[in-house]
Amino acid sequence: MANLIDSAQKIAQLTKEAKNQNNHPNYKKIIEVYDTEIKNQFLKDEILKNEFLIKNIFNAYKGIAKHEEAAVFVINQLNYKLTPNTDNYFLSSFGWNLFFMLKNATRSEDENDIETSVVSNHQSNLKISKEDLLEYLTTLIKLLNIENPKESNLRVRVLFQFIKYEKSNNTPNWTAINELLDHLDPEKLDNTPQLITIKNGPKAGREIELATDLENWYSYKTKSLIEIEHYLECIKVCEHALKVIQKFHYDNEVWIKRRIAISKLRLGETAEGINLLFDVLLNKKEWFIFKEYAEEILKTGDNEKALKYAIDAALMKGDYLLRLDLFRLISEILVKKNEPELAKKHLIAELLLRIEKKWRIPEYLESLQAELAEINPLPSAKAAIEELKKYWRSALQPGTIKKILHDKRLGWIKGTAKEYFFRFSVVDGAVAKLKEGDKVLFSSCPGINKVKNSLEEDAIYIIAE
Repeated sequence: MANLIDSAQKIAQLTKEAKNQNNHPNYKKIIEVYDTEIKNQFLKDEILKNEFLIKNIFNAYKGIAKHEEAAVFVINQLNYKLTPNTDNYFLSSFGWNLFFMLKNATRSEDENDIETSVVSNHQSNLKISKEDLLEYLTTLIKLLNIENPKESNLRVRVLFQFIKYEKSNNTPNWTAINELLDHLDPEKLDNTPQLITIKNGPKAGREIELATDLENWYSYKTKSLIEIEHYLECIKVCEHALKVIQKFHYDNEVWIKRRIAISKLRLGETAEGINLLFDVLLNKKEWFIFKEYAEEILKTGDNEKALKYAIDAALMKGDYLLRLDLFRLISEILVKKNEPELAKKHLIAELLLRIEKKWRIPEYLESLQAELAEINPLPSAKAAIEELKKYWRSALQPGTIKKILHDKRLGWIKGTAKEYFFRFSVVDGAVAKLKEGDKVLFSSCPGINKVKNSLEEDAIYIIAE
């Protein structure tokens, strides 16, 4: 059996020879020594007595970019605690290691994803528990020196990366995110946008401007506040953000206004909330905003208007698995309109989607499930939705493509009494085949012409007639 002191000295010599060079072959040798001579040979408490040994093994993992393994070594295997006595070099090294581990584990870093309020099907498989990760991250942020520019920057980078990681998973811990954000003083955050050049893909070489740290803080903070239902505070922080941020990115201005609208609705300020939500809808045509607007309009008793916006939400492109509650909403509206058969068809579509994915069947669908149990074989969810689309499209208005700008991916439709602006993204079908003079069916709603800063009519769904 190897002597711990001898093994530690062997690792120390290998570390010295590596001279902090990334991917140095000695790092693999250090890990091999740890695995064969130390890991299962000595008690954790014995290893914890040798700070240099711990840091040398950690740096070996980090040196060959095994960031998760480095964190597992410190957190899971040793439960090595960060304290005020931990040297700043190791704190920074551990912090950047966490940053890269989280970055590698983050499914998507698209900042627009933050607003969808849709549960993704992705769940992290990190070997570190969320509880341990939160404990070490919180301690790290508290210990890093905010007066040191490099350490202050690390606090922001690792925290924001943790938020990106969390929101890319099934169940973001918004309470923890809200508390972590309180460790950053927004007044001390960088408010200067950065330009980066895209290196790969179809947009390679193109420069894009990133949101500032200040803007990201307000985006994350207001999102966390609305998710944990702190509506009054959410309104206050949102309104302050609109005052202090000069230029927004990723539609953050629209999303912050939406959070004000939702907060006011939850606080019972219905009329103002609905008006604010409609202002959001004017600027951003997303299915979930149309659904939210339909829900609030339904509460006012305007069933026809609620149905129009709910069906528009259904027609918009996207995965129907992400909008199961929309089927229930349309069903509820149809029941109020005394159309029970159509209402039932929407619930059947939702049920079939759940059955095919083997998801939980909610109580309101259980009787329908028992009824369908007698049908063999069951119709597919796709067939049920295609049948519903015939109904959804029945209220579309006719028009003619008047003009298309293929390079800008937009155009105009001539309707019965006016013209309607559209973007290619709303076309259901092959856009390349669309040409001027084609007959189409479409749905429309008011929108904002951002060039003229005026109201216009936008086509939000188009299909060839």
